[in-house]
Amino acid sequence: MQKDSKAFTIIGGGFGLYGYLPLILNVSKNLIIIPSRYKKKFDSRSELRKYKDKIRWCTTVKGALNQASFAIIATPPKAQRKLIETILGSKSINYLILEKPLCENPIDSAVVLKRVQSSKIKFRIGYTFLYTDWFKNLKKNLKNRRNINRESLKISWSFQADHFVKNKDTWKKKHSLGGGAIRFYGIHCLAVLAALGYEKVKSSVLHYLKFDEPNIWEAEFSGKLLPNCQIQIQTNEPNSIFSIEIYRPNNSHRQIYKGISPFFSTSPLTEQDPRTSVIERLYNSLFYTKMNYKNIYKSTNRLWQASENFIQIK
Repeated sequence: MQKDSKAFTIIGGGFGLYGYLPLILNVSKNLIIIPSRYKKKFDSRSELRKYKDKIRWCTTVKGALNQASFAIIATPPKAQRKLIETILGSKSINYLILEKPLCENPIDSAVVLKRVQSSKIKFRIGYTFLYTDWFKNLKKNLKNRRNINRESLKISWSFQADHFVKNKDTWKKKHSLGGGAIRFYGIHCLAVLAALGYEKVKSSVLHYLKFDEPNIWEAEFSGKLLPNCQIQIQTNEPNSIFSIEIYRPNNSHRQIYKGISPFFSTSPLTEQDPRTSVIERLYNSLFYTKMNYKNIYKSTNRLWQASENFIQIK
């Protein structure tokens, strides 16, 4: 585990607190500074109470950023875009973890990504699928395969998002705000395809539950020396399943992964967020990595833009 002398700050009162906060306090003994606006949410989560003596609260977001050299942003895209501009003007931040999507849409995300990549800040975007065991297994299975042009890859992800379960009005369901089946959920799969070398969009269909709330995305992609890949994401299905399969010409198939979630195959038995292990790998990748993140991030954004350019609305 990386030993460092950085002070951390986390901006965001959702996954920033219950996802990133335990990770940082477990991997580092350094100071962690959090804006006071998130204290009420912190106090409401019983699993976080054991960390209360390890946090210093700061009255403002800007004050927290000015005191830290490592920032983790876990806010909605619109807020994140403004925070990135503040961070780029800061002289203290050297390390940065950002949420996905970077901005509400691929055009703005491309502009912001270019600015961040041009800075001296070392950063990662929370494309957590890249840190799963099944992603490593998928990469291995796609290397040196015979009859690759006659095979096909299928990624299926069905679940009922929390905002549908609880009938919540949230940006996460709004396409225009960076939410919905492609921008909030599908972008995880786009990062996987970009890292694998997929380059072209063959089709992209977005199904809307109602105005500005797409709940199903179906698409097909191709890449050099790669099987065509079909993606189907359904965000309002009662039965949860995530599966990756390679289909062969003789109708046989190889199952790469199957579970009730991309992050665990069965229900978690603890209060700990099931994404903990992958965000720890994401954090570590800032210090130890063989992946070309600059190209992966640019390719992800290109696939995202192309997917939206091709979109058929149903």
